[in-house]
Amino acid sequence: MRSIINFMGLLEWLFGKKNQTEKQPLQTQNNDPALSSFHRPDPPASKEFTAIGNIDPICPYCNHIFEKKPGRKKECPQCKNAIFVRTRPLDNKSVLLTNDQIIEVERQKKIRSGEFDSRKQSAYSAIRRDARVKLGREPTNYEVMSAFLTEDCRYFASRNDWGFYTNTLGEQEILTENFGNKDEALFYCLMICYLDLNGQNNLGGLGGRPSPGIKRFDPKLAFLAPYFTKRIRELIEELNLSQKDVKTRFIEGAKKMKETIHTPVSVNTAWEKISSEVYKDDNLDGEDDQSGEYWQQ
Repeated sequence: MRSIINFMGLLEWLFGKKNQTEKQPLQTQNNDPALSSFHRPDPPASKEFTAIGNIDPICPYCNHIFEKKPGRKKECPQCKNAIFVRTRPLDNKSVLLTNDQIIEVERQKKIRSGEFDSRKQSAYSAIRRDARVKLGREPTNYEVMSAFLTEDCRYFASRNDWGFYTNTLGEQEILTENFGNKDEALFYCLMICYLDLNGQNNLGGLGGRPSPGIKRFDPKLAFLAPYFTKRIRELIEELNLSQKDVKTRFIEGAKKMKETIHTPVSVNTAWEKISSEVYKDDNLDGEDDQSGEYWQQ
């Protein structure tokens, strides 16, 4: 589901106010009796791993039946939605998924690998319960994951784990871009670059307090990751933004971040470094629109 918040609303959402999401009807898995001849997934074997997706060659959006089950990302000829193919952790079977279902499959994979630990599982479940009450319906995986990542940012900020905080912003960038929210993806890329230029550290293991030789932020450790400067360039082209537009977005976001978490590097100094890297070839005219894939194939 596409988020319907403007840029300034996004700042409030990230640094304080909760995002208000538009109500949408709940998307459920296919229960059409006419398709009962196909194998149905068994009930979930555990609380963590669920029988998500379609094992059989059935579109997870509109129930269109394929002659042959797709083996990779494919557009449904009937509803025109992108269908994704993944192996679900429950039984290691290949399944057809919606773009919202794929969020849950990837989360379950992280549970299996240990990356999505018990703290994250507990927080994620609580957010889903709260969202269900507030929305009056079952929230989408996108809504829950968006809220979870925002709360995870707050968790790492409370521990002075600014490296992990930055990594979580990176996850938000991927999530929003995969759902077509390129403005928000650009915002996250810009804020990640600003934090990188401040030389962020993780202090959670030290009780969240600076110690001799280790600061919350150390500009001597500053760097700009080529991946994010490249993504900024690509998003600028796709959104057809002028340098003035990009600067305005950066200044507004970085000022809010500096006021909130007290970063040492000035906003203007950071913009000069970022812009010199992003615009070093000076060929961002916005004429080429290269739309990205929702998810890697």
